[in-house]
Amino acid sequence: MLRRSLLRALVVTLACVTMSLGATRARAQGAPAQESQPSPEQTAEAESLFRRGVDMAAQQRWGEAAAYFRRARALAERPSVVCNLGFALYRLGAATEAVGTLEDCLALAHADPSWERAHAQELATARENIEALREAVAHLELTLDPADSEVLIDGRARTESGAVRRLALDPGEHEVMVRAPGFDARTESVSVLSGQSLSRSITLTATRTDTLVVGGHEDAPPEHGPIGPPPPSDPASDPLLWVGVGVGVLAIGAAIAVVVVLAQPSNDRDAIYGGPVGHVFQPLVRF
Repeated sequence: MLRRSLLRALVVTLACVTMSLGATRARAQGAPAQESQPSPEQTAEAESLFRRGVDMAAQQRWGEAAAYFRRARALAERPSVVCNLGFALYRLGAATEAVGTLEDCLALAHADPSWERAHAQELATARENIEALREAVAHLELTLDPADSEVLIDGRARTESGAVRRLALDPGEHEVMVRAPGFDARTESVSVLSGQSLSRSITLTATRTDTLVVGGHEDAPPEHGPIGPPPPSDPASDPLLWVGVGVGVLAIGAAIAVVVVLAQPSNDRDAIYGGPVGHVFQPLVRF
């Protein structure tokens, strides 16, 4: 009898513990996730970096301004920091990154109604400029064989997939590398202007693995052919001659390019290298 009573008490105790654990787990799962907030020291450092970025922007030193704003953003994700970073990226000609950064700024501002009201004019300008920046982004459409090739733009791998890929690019010169296992990599240079769209088809060549069967074994092909008298000298085949011709052609082409660019109105040059014309950004000075 005593044993049965002890057994019943143990069962009741275990049931209570299980229910308590279940309720605790449910509360933990139902509780909203709390976003980590910067410490006072991090906030102070972010504000100092922000101020230095604003100073650099006022001096048109956009590369340094963007670097300071990036560091400030890593410490404190504030709309003013993110907006200023987007403006600096725009001035650097990084249209694709500037669009995403300004969109982040708008999202952060929308989550803080008081900040959104206080900076309504700047945010309206940011919205307008996002649309202008989208028009400034260039696009490269690649048709690839094999379809699962990896694409790197200026050394950075892209995440798009498929046989046909539409890649957003900043205006300017880019190096496009396409590679795949078992194939020789191929690299091409492309130059795009603001809003321009280009198409390229790139087919990779399978890596050669030629071998010769010698005495029942596979050996590499001989490095030298049959020994014989050297072929007659042909001046047109002299590599130094062609190197000299190539250097001369490049020099003439560079001179023509400089003349063409300098002959363009300044607004056209800004459209090519600085994004859309007619958009002036005033940095936000309040942290």
